[in-house]
Amino acid sequence: MGLVDNLVHQNLDLNRTKLCDLLNSNVIFYYGPILFNTPRIFYDFINTIEKKKKTLSIILTTSGGVVEPTVRWFSYSCFGLS
Repeated sequence: MGLVDNLVHQNLDLNRTKLCDLLNSNVIFYYGPILFNTPRIFYDFINTIEKKKKTLSIILTTSGGVVEPTVRWFSYSCFGLS
């Protein structure tokens, strides 16, 4: 990684840590469209979290996407439905 990339990564990590402490939860940031494979990306990422807390906060910035995977992901995340 270059210098700028390292600075951005360090700043994001520091603020993510502060937000995790403030919310007493794990935090995921996502920037991009929600497509058919997006729920799987979240699922895989969530399974890599080592220190899982009872709460997961998800911060989305998206320009839109496809509604079906969003509904499927929400149903799975909130209610354990597939």
